[in-house]
Amino acid sequence: MAAGTTLLLLSACSVTYVAPKPLPTILKEPTLAPTLAPSRGAAAGNVDCSRAIGSASGYGLFGAPAADFNAAHPGTSLLIRCATDGKVIVLQLDISPAASAAAALATARRQLPADLQPVYDKRDINCRSLQFKSATLASVLGSDDPDGVVNIELESALATDFKYDAGRVDTAVIHQQYELNQTAPCLRG
Repeated sequence: MAAGTTLLLLSACSVTYVAPKPLPTILKEPTLAPTLAPSRGAAAGNVDCSRAIGSASGYGLFGAPAADFNAAHPGTSLLIRCATDGKVIVLQLDISPAASAAAALATARRQLPADLQPVYDKRDINCRSLQFKSATLASVLGSDDPDGVVNIELESALATDFKYDAGRVDTAVIHQQYELNQTAPCLRG
């Protein structure tokens, strides 16, 4: 093809500029306040604190300041979330291989103080939810959780249908998101 023919073909094509559509409006906070106040645990915050480092000299279990908790768990990469004051209020334990509910619960309880008192134990289609009360947690968490309430949710998160199977528990979520005796659907259910 000659250079003149190529130029003729290019000039015969026309491209029309189409301006992009405007971006959608940014969602705004609701103008009405929620009808229910958040529980103490939910109001405490939900802050990433997985990288805080400190000393392992003090209390290093659930409810501890993140720096102390992380120092007490060297070489682990546990999923934790903290209250706005830096204390661990959510801890996810990935259990591999999957274990029985009794073994998973024993693993989770090792992350909690020894003075746990059972409040309830209920089974849902997607999890088993247990609530405990602890004077140690009440002391450590202070205004974040003056009742010392903690919940453990056992899950079979890797199951095809996400249904709870007491023989194959692969996740334990420890949290203090609920009030004493408050029952709610599983956090991730």
